[in-house]
Amino acid sequence: LADELCVIRSMVSNFPEHTSANYFLHTGSGVQGRPSMGAWVSYGLGSENRNLPGFLVLNGGLIPPGGLDNFGSGFLPAAFQGSVFRAGDSPLANVKPHEPADKQRAQAAHRADPKGSPSREATRDPKLNDDSKTPGSGMTPDDSGAAPSG
Repeated sequence: LADELCVIRSMVSNFPEHTSANYFLHTGSGVQGRPSMGAWVSYGLGSENRNLPGFLVLNGGLIPPGGLDNFGSGFLPAAFQGSVFRAGDSPLANVKPHEPADKQRAQAAHRADPKGSPSREATRDPKLNDDSKTPGSGMTPDDSGAAPSG
């Protein structure tokens, strides 16, 4: 696979400033407003999942000169522009889960084993994790009606 890779360590362009050179690098044109290479690829090839972005832009902490227009869709529909993927707790802007992570894990465990009950670790529900209850009876060992020993 390494024989199919290419590393470009320097480039030369006919543009006197970095902004126009970045537009050229990402879009093939030195002027703002043209679709990026990622937009053309997702437009031409389509996507296997309509719920996911066409392509991601990995943000290493610095947006290049020219800004996010380097990754835009230009005159193509906005669905083909890149989504900036940031490092941190919220990698995609304005995307937050509707339910807490614990509830999502419980639902995933239930989907994995729909006939059985969710595992204690998956639900993290304190009522289900109480080890003093006798399984299936809902009673504590002292409530069983047995005579106390000793």
